[in-house]
Amino acid sequence: MTTLQLGEAFARYGAKAHNPVWSVSAWTSRNELVVSCWAHHFRKAVDGVLPYEDRLAHWPGPGNDELRANLSRALKEHSAVRLIVTTSQNTEEYGHEIPTTFRVREDLIGHVETFDGDRFVLHFRQVR
Repeated sequence: MTTLQLGEAFARYGAKAHNPVWSVSAWTSRNELVVSCWAHHFRKAVDGVLPYEDRLAHWPGPGNDELRANLSRALKEHSAVRLIVTTSQNTEEYGHEIPTTFRVREDLIGHVETFDGDRFVLHFRQVR
C-alpha cells in the first residue's frame, strides 16, 4: 500500500474532494462513497467484517457537515463505501493541520452499518 496525499487517494477511486483542505469524503461516478477513516478507530475484525466506529463530534470544521450529509445519503441509498486509511502519530487531535499519511484500501469494500447523526459504524469486507 502506497502512502499518498489525500487528493491522490480520492483520485484512485475516481472521486474528487469538494474542498481539498477539509473534505474527508467524496462520491465516485459509480455512487460509491469514499471516506478517509482514522486507523486508530478500527476494531478487531470478526467473521470477515472489519468494523470502523467514530463520532462526528471528533471532526472539526466544515468537513464534519459534509461527512454527515454523505453518511446520511450512503445509508439511505445503501451505497458502497470505499476506504482511505488515515494515520497520525497524534491520535488525540483532529484537523487538517495534523501530520497524517493516507493509504488506499482497494481490497476492502464497506457500507454504513449505523449512523445516528453523530456516531457512525462502517463495516468493511474483503473484495472478492
